[in-house]
Amino acid sequence: MMSLNSYKEAEIRLYNFYLIDRVKENPHFEAWMRFLQNYFIAMKLLTKDIGPREVSDLLGVKEGTVKSWLRGQVPYLVILASQVPSEEPALNYRWLPMFIDNRWRYRNFIQVPIRLEKYVDVLKVLKQVKEIESGKMRVFKKKFRGIDEEFALGYILGLMISDSDKDSQNTISTRLRLGLSKKDRSNLNIGEAFCYCLGMLGITAKRFKDGKASRKAPNGRFVWRSQYSPLISWLKKSCLGLNRKETTTYTPVKCDWMLKSPENFRVAILNGIYDGDGCAYIRGWQVTNACGPNQIFLQKLLDSFGIRSKIRGPKVVIETKDDLRKASRLCLFKFASERVDKTKSLIKMLENSKYVHSRKDYDLIIERILRLHKAGYKPKDIPLKVFDEFRIGIHPRRIYTILKRRDFYGKKSKSTVPRGSWKGFPQLQHAV
Repeated sequence: MMSLNSYKEAEIRLYNFYLIDRVKENPHFEAWMRFLQNYFIAMKLLTKDIGPREVSDLLGVKEGTVKSWLRGQVPYLVILASQVPSEEPALNYRWLPMFIDNRWRYRNFIQVPIRLEKYVDVLKVLKQVKEIESGKMRVFKKKFRGIDEEFALGYILGLMISDSDKDSQNTISTRLRLGLSKKDRSNLNIGEAFCYCLGMLGITAKRFKDGKASRKAPNGRFVWRSQYSPLISWLKKSCLGLNRKETTTYTPVKCDWMLKSPENFRVAILNGIYDGDGCAYIRGWQVTNACGPNQIFLQKLLDSFGIRSKIRGPKVVIETKDDLRKASRLCLFKFASERVDKTKSLIKMLENSKYVHSRKDYDLIIERILRLHKAGYKPKDIPLKVFDEFRIGIHPRRIYTILKRRDFYGKKSKSTVPRGSWKGFPQLQHAV
C-alpha cells in the first residue's frame, strides 16, 4: 500500500491491470472508486493534523472507516493497485497475475496482450510462464516425451474449444474441468495429458472423483480439474474471444489468428479438439467431430491443411479417401489411443479397397457378404468382418449396393446364389 503515492498513480496501475474490466462488472465498483479517491484525500489530510472526525465530515465518510484506514485497513482497490507492477507494460499489453491467494494477494505477474493479433504474442507469454516442478510432472515428462510449451498451449486451447468446462470464480480467476466418458479407457491418457500440458503452463491440475452415470454419460465420467488462475481467464478472453458468460457450448470462438499460426501449433489445436470431441467411425468410413457452434472454425482449421470436410447436423465430417488419408498422416488424434487405432484400421481398409472386382476370390467375397447379411449382420458391420477375413476394404455404401443388386461395380456375380428373394436360400442358412 505504501508503494502508492497518489490516486492518479493508483488509477494508472488499475488501467494497466488486464482484468480491470472484470472488476468493473462488480455492482460495487463505483463505490470502490469513490473509496479509493477518498482514501488518498483522507491520508493527505491526516498528515496535516486534521483529526478523523473532521476528515469524516469533510469527505462524508464514516469516522470508523477513517480510523480503520489509519490502522492499515485500506480499500480493496488500493490493495489491488498497489500490487500491480509500476512498470509500464508494452504497447497493447497489460499486467496479469498468474495466481490470486485468499482473494487479496496477487502474485507472479506477467505481461499479456489485450488482443492476440500475431502468433509472436503467444511466444512472448510462454517465455514468462514457469513449468511446475513436482514428482508427478517428472513422471508425465517421461510418458509424454517431445511435448514443448507451444504444443501444450495449443492442446489446451483445443480442449477448451471442444470439451472442457470453464468455471469462473468471482470475476477474476477461471479453472478448467475436463470430463470424459469411462466407456473409453484411453480417455485416462487424455486426462493425464491435460494435467501435464497445464503443468507446463504453470497451472496445477489433477484427477477428481469420477462423475456418476447420467443421460448424457450413461457410463459415468472420468473427471480432472485445474486450479483457478487468471491465466485461464486470459486464454478464454484474448485467445478464444469469449467473454466471461459465454461458453463454447453455445457461442462460436473468435480466434482466426490461429489460422495463421505455425503448422505445429495448428496441429496441437486440432489434437485437443479431436481428443476432446472426435470420433473415428469405422462403420461409416468417417472421422467426425461434434464441436457444436464451432463447426465453421474447425472447417477453416482443417482447410489450412488441405483437408476438406462437410457439416452434417451437429458434426464436421471427413469422409473422402484422399481427405481421410491426409487426416491420418496429420494424426488428428494424439492421446486418444483407441481412436488412433481405429483411424489406422480405417486407413488400412481404405488402402486395400482398390480393384476388388478383379480379385480371384471376388465371387467368394460377394457370397460372404450375402451370407453375413442373411445371418443378421447389419450392412455397416459387414465391412470390418470382410476385411478381417479377406483383407479387402469395401465401403459400407457398396455393401448396400451389393445387397440390393447382388453384384459389385456393375459386374454380375458368378456366385451360385440365385437372384430374387433370400427366402429361397436354404444352402446359406448355416454357412456363416
